[in-house]
Amino acid sequence: MRLPLVVAPLLHLLVHLQQLAGAAGQAADRPLDLPPILSGYTGRRYKVPSTGGFYDVTLNAYVTNTSTWDSRGTWYDITKWAARTHNCDKVPSSVACMACAMNMPTWAKPAGVVPIAVADELFGTPEKGATCSMCLRIYLPLTYPTNCTDHVTNPYCNGAGTANYLTKISEPWAWSGKIQYDPLVNMVYFTALIIEWFDREQILPYALTMPTQGIPIDGFGDWPVKYKAVPCPVGKRGIEVQFLDFSKPIPVDKGICNNQFGGPCGGSQVQHPGKPLGYLKLMLVSQRIPISLVEYFAKGRWNTMKRSGDGYWQPGKGAAYDTNTSPNAKMRLRIYCTDGSAPKEATVVPAKMLCSYQDPYCLGVEQPGVQC
Repeated sequence: MRLPLVVAPLLHLLVHLQQLAGAAGQAADRPLDLPPILSGYTGRRYKVPSTGGFYDVTLNAYVTNTSTWDSRGTWYDITKWAARTHNCDKVPSSVACMACAMNMPTWAKPAGVVPIAVADELFGTPEKGATCSMCLRIYLPLTYPTNCTDHVTNPYCNGAGTANYLTKISEPWAWSGKIQYDPLVNMVYFTALIIEWFDREQILPYALTMPTQGIPIDGFGDWPVKYKAVPCPVGKRGIEVQFLDFSKPIPVDKGICNNQFGGPCGGSQVQHPGKPLGYLKLMLVSQRIPISLVEYFAKGRWNTMKRSGDGYWQPGKGAAYDTNTSPNAKMRLRIYCTDGSAPKEATVVPAKMLCSYQDPYCLGVEQPGVQC
């Protein structure tokens, strides 16, 4: 049985319970069964009358929680992370080929922000893909014990011997991250942006996977980390918008069922020939804090969108939409932030921001002044 989903304020409880289970001889790779402590709480959203915004209980708890979560960190070759379309053959290490199907935003590299993969519990809470584009501050111990192997009863033991994350970050195959020092906790840290759902060889729930490139083995390392969700350091940059172009073929690797498009396995799929907006699917990136809801204006009313699970938003149940919509026509969007603040509106022209699926070269278009 998988670990039930919980929200951030209780994540630190997992480490304590793992210690107790380890002392009782429970296997390291066996997920714990916890009672649904927050049944009816996880995933709740409600409208804030004073602002007209939508407050997401879980997502807001992530970014406002001040305590860190104890877990493990592992390195994997980024080119082996996820199933991808042939678009990724152009740049095999592109993060556009990961579960969130998004490129790293333009502000990330100058800020030293790196891509990160998270396990099921964090990727899927409050719903699949909800934490795509959320930022984490990841604390790394300055040194590790040299004679400790039991990382179940002691999460801070490093079974691989002495190691230092600083040496890993600086290697040529590692994603370039900005290492900073926090004197309050005497630890170094870097900032990461969630772009992947990765659940292989995770020792503890809420484990993290760091990307590498060109390492000789599939994966290595299993080191203690502390981390917490934080607002992304976007500066004054506005949210970026892109629309999925459904008029272009989506070549899919053999054996991969691209079920989100309802097409067959393998081959070249054209979803709506000649109709870029034959189906509406848009992505928002570069938000400071997560987004709780998106609406678009069509047929005289605002229509609710739902998360697609791969980083996009698409029409929700009962939403009005004309599949013959011209990509050159202006479209009004209403964006709700997870803190319940007043919604932000943007008027966009989809033709200026069309991207094929998992395109490693296509980026969204910034909406100045629109930010969560």
